[in-house]
Amino acid sequence: MDYTDSTHERNLLSGNLHELLVSLNDGFTAFYDKNKSLCKTSPPVSHFAFHALLPHSLKVFENIELTDLPRVLDVQNFLGYHCVLSASGSEQYPWALSVIADSKSISKIAHDLPIGVINVDSNWNAAFINARCADMMKTSLDELYGRKWIDYLPPSLAREFRDHVSDTENCRNLYKTRIEFVTPLGSIYIFSVQLAAYFDSRDNFISASVTLNDVTNEFRAESKLQYMADHDSLTELFNRSAFIRKVEEMDANRFSRSLFLFIDIDRFKEINDTMGHKFGDLVLKFVGRKISSAVRENDLSARFGGDEFVVCMSSITSDRTVEGIARKIDSLLNSTCVLDGREIELRCSIGIAWTPTIQFEENQTRAEKVQAVLDAADQGMYEVKRGALTAEHFKIYDVNLREQKKWLKNQKKELQDVLSDDGLTCHFQPIYSVDGHIRSVEALARFKTPFQYFKGIESVISFAKRQNMELALFDNALKEALKGFARLREHQPALTLNMNVDVSQLEEENFNKVITQLCMEFGVPLSSVCIEITEMMLERNSTRVQRQIKQLQRRGFLISMDDFGTGFSSFKRLMNYDFNELKIDRYFVQNVSTNDKYKKTLTAMIAMGKSLNLQILAEGVETEEQFQLCRNLGAQLFQGFYFSKPQDSDTLIKMLNSQPCVT
Repeated sequence: MDYTDSTHERNLLSGNLHELLVSLNDGFTAFYDKNKSLCKTSPPVSHFAFHALLPHSLKVFENIELTDLPRVLDVQNFLGYHCVLSASGSEQYPWALSVIADSKSISKIAHDLPIGVINVDSNWNAAFINARCADMMKTSLDELYGRKWIDYLPPSLAREFRDHVSDTENCRNLYKTRIEFVTPLGSIYIFSVQLAAYFDSRDNFISASVTLNDVTNEFRAESKLQYMADHDSLTELFNRSAFIRKVEEMDANRFSRSLFLFIDIDRFKEINDTMGHKFGDLVLKFVGRKISSAVRENDLSARFGGDEFVVCMSSITSDRTVEGIARKIDSLLNSTCVLDGREIELRCSIGIAWTPTIQFEENQTRAEKVQAVLDAADQGMYEVKRGALTAEHFKIYDVNLREQKKWLKNQKKELQDVLSDDGLTCHFQPIYSVDGHIRSVEALARFKTPFQYFKGIESVISFAKRQNMELALFDNALKEALKGFARLREHQPALTLNMNVDVSQLEEENFNKVITQLCMEFGVPLSSVCIEITEMMLERNSTRVQRQIKQLQRRGFLISMDDFGTGFSSFKRLMNYDFNELKIDRYFVQNVSTNDKYKKTLTAMIAMGKSLNLQILAEGVETEEQFQLCRNLGAQLFQGFYFSKPQDSDTLIKMLNSQPCVT
């Protein structure tokens, strides 16, 4: 390789090189930075040697990394001399190119290298071992020569070396591995090991160089980072991603008889709300410790997030063992415990799935199978949550649940089809004033075609929430309601719209923006939309919900307290929010004529609302008597089957057109 642009200097190379090296005590070392660029030499060399003889960059030697060192290089300007590239140990100048004039000097350099070096012959007898190697193995050089060096390394390493040399396809490549080295006193070190084998022209193995590098500190740092990436910081169990990865990597035989447990702490939100998040963390740690104490060393335990835990126990061989494990975990996690001096009744719901009972689909990947088993265990857990069981807090996935799972799969597909195929529409129930005119309508979601796997709208909403599909469902319903209402306003401009929203919508940061944009899209004034908020939603006491309600009012939306009288602190809510309307729950309306107590209660509620200048709406009116009583008590608006059932837009337009225009 030619490193000078001067013809005169090129002519000087052959005559000056030997004198340069001899004058430098037979050699020198050139140091290169992280970018493999020449920076300095030690001892210093002449300007000519620095600029004309040495490679300005190590990039001319392709595919060499620090982990491949040391390496003997063939540098054209130094033919006849030994050129050894090694790691210097310096962060600023990590690369060191030593130019050495004789074998004595190269031996000295090798002894001073920061890594262990062993040169062996064809019989694996050590012909050269440097001092660093003996230091790393905590012994003397004399104890390593011959074949004694092999005794200091793991027995499997010698077999790996021989296998590599016998591998005709890869034997000329570097062989790299890591080993665990244990000293006589029990200290553990991690060595990075490389083998470079040499062969004659007939491919006979003649010698090899073995290098050992102490990477214990790097290994510990890597292990710590990997541990942090794989584990939940609070419980020190695996996190979700690490758990799934390890199950997917499990060998087929172990996975084929694995037991999965899906564990959820009951009423954990209540624990956090009443006792504080610090105490909630203590509960999570306690559950994590209990789970760890109940499983074997090779089993996998994870916190999936929140109050959910998952366990995988491999090689479970019988139904009886499954039952025994279920009862053991149940008794551990459903008991009285004392944490931070406070006694609590810990209750957990446990779903259990054993892989032999799962009907996997043909050609499913391991990842798909893992998800199928987790879904089955999760389904069992929800069976417990639903109160299907009493004495036991666990459910083992069985044939009945398998059939139920198929049903749930069909339900999910049916709902997805409805959402993707514009299968949602909206009906409206009229709300009448005292004079018998339609003053408002309540939007009620309906489906264009009958469901096969759902009993009604409530079951659809409940399922959507369990599947995290509720926002898509509610957003579609919101759009259909405003689109339908826009048609009605063309026939009655003074009409207002009452519409329910779910707490999940109010907890979405952009809900105000979404509903405002939809109103603008369909030409619906914000002041003609009354959003009904139930007391149960307000009991969530979510800061975000409170903020959303106030923002809606500032934009001009009307707010109605729905189902008034059914919550725990109705009057307190009236004080905390500036409602426009009070919607009295049907429970009081339908019982007003049956008992004087209900009449007095209804009288008080209407008086309270009117004193706060709220519009009073009585819902669930089904008879003439109920209507007359509510009207006489002061209600101003009325809704119920006595007046009209929910109607589609076309029918309601005819009803609006048949009454005088209301302003």
